[in-house]
Amino acid sequence: MIMTNNMIYLRQYDWLLHVFFDVTPKDVYDVIVALEDAAISANIIRRSVSLMKKGEYNYGFTATNSIIKETIIVIGEHTSREDFLNTMQHEIRHLVDDIAVNYGLVSNGEEVGYMTGTINTLLAQNIDKYFCSCQHSDRQDSRQIILATE
Repeated sequence: MIMTNNMIYLRQYDWLLHVFFDVTPKDVYDVIVALEDAAISANIIRRSVSLMKKGEYNYGFTATNSIIKETIIVIGEHTSREDFLNTMQHEIRHLVDDIAVNYGLVSNGEEVGYMTGTINTLLAQNIDKYFCSCQHSDRQDSRQIILATE
């Protein structure tokens, strides 16, 4: 697969999210640029680069700068849709936790549940290729900007 990425602005939280899918060692530079642009610490960037350069399957990571309200989620290549879904939801949980902590939201409250649903809905068009052989399975590049209106 070819790496794809989305940039999503969550207006309700004034939060910018970058999600990179199917990251391989050849995609490291693009992710480093996003991490540096988000002012992620050098130590986290070094650890992230080390992880991405291994070229392993079934990994992901999330890096957040709560001061500027920006998060980078990286999802590597996966061996099954179940592994993809597990990793994707794990990383979304980190994002939701970061936003909830920043705004003092109750982690088991309804607002956090709705936020999770909104993020999943916004990402649905890019994750359907992992679950079906429908129209997006041959997509070559999907650099998209999505604006959450809620």
